[in-house]
Amino acid sequence: MINARLIEKLSVYQRIKILVQGVNTMIIRRKTDVEQFCERFGDMASWDGSKHYITLQDEENSGTLTFMQYPDGTLTAHRKYQTYWDINEFPVESKDIWRYRKVLNSYLKNINN
Repeated sequence: MINARLIEKLSVYQRIKILVQGVNTMIIRRKTDVEQFCERFGDMASWDGSKHYITLQDEENSGTLTFMQYPDGTLTAHRKYQTYWDINEFPVESKDIWRYRKVLNSYLKNINN
């Protein structure tokens, strides 16, 4: 977060630029960013008629990772890798988002451009 005294020294143009960047840029750098990611999930995801979802290519694990959010706010994931895949979706917690932040950030950088 930017220091309030620093903001006071900025021009109106610079303040607006910071605000716009904050709205458009979502990168997971801190654990607090995980909460913001969960809150904004629907804004960044596709909708299939019953849930929002984000499908990611996970190069490290040679496969696909899909995060899903249902209308009640429940987050789940499904992994389909070259050597194994999940039979069912599994519930996602903050630690899961944090663990996959590298692949999520790659996706987020692409949608922000």
